Amino acid sequence: MPRFSMRSVLAACLVLGAGAQAVAGGAFTVSQVGPLGNTPYSIIAYDLNGDHRLDLAVTNYYSGTVSLLYGTGAGTFTGRTDYAVGVNPGGVAAGDFNRDGRIDVATTDDYGHALSVLYGQAGGGVGARQDFTADYLCRNVVAADVDGDGRLDLVVPCTNSSAVSIYYGQDAPGIPFAPRLNFATAYNPRCVVVADFNRDGRLDIATTNRGSSGKQQISILYATSNGDYAPHVDFDSGVGDDVEPWGIVAGDFNHDGLLDLAVTNRTLNNVAVLFGLQAGGFGNRLLFPTGPSPTGLVAADFDGDGWLDLAVTDSGGTTVSLLRGLGDGTFAAHEDYVVGSSPFGLAAGDFNGDGKMDLAATYQGGVAILTNVTPEPASLALVALGALAALRRRAQCRK
Repeated sequence: MPRFSMRSVLAACLVLGAGAQAVAGGAFTVSQVGPLGNTPYSIIAYDLNGDHRLDLAVTNYYSGTVSLLYGTGAGTFTGRTDYAVGVNPGGVAAGDFNRDGRIDVATTDDYGHALSVLYGQAGGGVGARQDFTADYLCRNVVAADVDGDGRLDLVVPCTNSSAVSIYYGQDAPGIPFAPRLNFATAYNPRCVVVADFNRDGRLDIATTNRGSSGKQQISILYATSNGDYAPHVDFDSGVGDDVEPWGIVAGDFNHDGLLDLAVTNRTLNNVAVLFGLQAGGFGNRLLFPTGPSPTGLVAADFDGDGWLDLAVTDSGGTTVSLLRGLGDGTFAAHEDYVVGSSPFGLAAGDFNGDGKMDLAATYQGGVAILTNVTPEPASLALVALGALAALRRRAQCRK
């Protein structure tokens, strides 16, 4: 069912922050936050200080820092604070890793052989940093309870070892993660998503493999009953060897009750959608054009029609591309929104509390906030107005 927002139906105007620019007839207005450190890279949206507003965490690749920006609840962000982490930090994740009721932040780095964890402090912010040994060239991290023991684990794809490292959560005092265990993937894993692809109640792992050729551009590692992972099964995300798959998300894009995958193919300038099969694995693949060199990727219902859409950063240009889902696994032609030079990381969330999904994208110099200004579908607006009129009539009758 399409999402209904009374607030958006009744809103008469939208106040834009400083520097915002509207895209005529588009879904988003764009404003900038910054400057940040040297080469903002990955980004996540998370309530870092427990005030029930989404905040942002951004890794600055050449500064060796992570920036925390705190949401005001009105679609703007304040109080930027930078924290030193590893060398060339790439991925970033958040969660209560040591189970003290405060949100911690984890980052991976490319060249420092370390996974850095910054522990949350009372009243917000992070403090003490702890490093865990990692493999070489790790640019992504996902926090999830992959073994179902109630503790958050960290899943890290590492290019140099052609493996996914899992840091299992534990209750050892002062050491929230056990030493990493590596599970092989195809060559050069880049990004990762965790989901139950074969519907057995266990979380599986999917990676994009940047340097792999042929039918090894996506690796699936199925969880086993003993807490291990079966050898990786591979699928192709594009035609040819020079595909360079990057971002990856899971979702039911054709509404058949099965999880599908979407992957950005950086050198092909498109998104591949692979449809889940009833018997497991993935079958038919469709390709949808994007802007130049797509990297970051998120899936959400941005226009409130009940279908999943895709948003992509076009790192070879200046735009974020929106591909509206049509509900049958296909997507409309991409709409482009100018955000800044070489956009890369991408995160989605409701930053202003209006019930609509907004976007935050890193670019060279800062973060672009794409505020969702999509109106409610006309049919829903009429239903809402009719309901309001009926309520008023009832109130008048009672007088």
